[in-house]
Amino acid sequence: MVGLQVLVLAIWVRILVPEPYLTKRTLFHHPKENFPLWWWGHRENDVWDYDVNELYFVINFKNINKKITTLVLILIIIGAGAITVFNLYGHGQEKKNTIISALMIKLTPEEIVNQSDGIIIGTVKDLQTAKVPSSFRSGKEDIVTNAVISVEKYLFNPKNLPLPDITVQTVGGTIGKESMTMEDSPVFEKGQRVIVFLRQEKDNTLTVFGGSQGKYTINNGSVADGAQEQEIFNSVFGKQMTLDELEKNINSIASSPAPQK
Repeated sequence: MVGLQVLVLAIWVRILVPEPYLTKRTLFHHPKENFPLWWWGHRENDVWDYDVNELYFVINFKNINKKITTLVLILIIIGAGAITVFNLYGHGQEKKNTIISALMIKLTPEEIVNQSDGIIIGTVKDLQTAKVPSSFRSGKEDIVTNAVISVEKYLFNPKNLPLPDITVQTVGGTIGKESMTMEDSPVFEKGQRVIVFLRQEKDNTLTVFGGSQGKYTINNGSVADGAQEQEIFNSVFGKQMTLDELEKNINSIASSPAPQK
């Protein structure tokens, strides 16, 4: 890098400073025909001067106009500053992506309904990422995404969650150049209309019950948007459903007596 800086500065001076203002300290003198015309050096009496061990030059400031000197110095300062800034920030911090493996237990319709702490239909209003102490990695932090959801209705609300707006936390997200992804964790997008099966943690944080089995996108009256969501939904409920059909299914399960253990 230092060699590149010297080369850049040398080119600037060679272009901006007229040849009479460049002098050479030399060890030997040879006729000019021995050297190509672009060779560095000071020509005097048809003799080119050069140093066989080291090629360098100095500026004779006594012969240079003050304006040219000032311009050269300004350009050198700007160039050195630009190179320094590039060295410090140009390469930047490399992106870091942490992937967390998780085991997702397959749920039945009865399990995902009866074991959830609430089932809502709502629209994602906002997404906020943060770092929090990890609940499953001792001494480390996780990146989480907090989805603020405006609740349209509760399909199932055994804990009487009263808030019209709730915040649902999922593991994963991006802060700066650091990203985290948790396998089988649902992903929310701003503006999505969703149905979410909730789990209330000990600290009252709301999460998605069942991982990716507990969040589905609603699109034109259909539940589960996209091939991946449809595959997960079908694995839980057995078939594709409209929103009305799913509501009836949830109400039927919720109103049925809980199975004896």
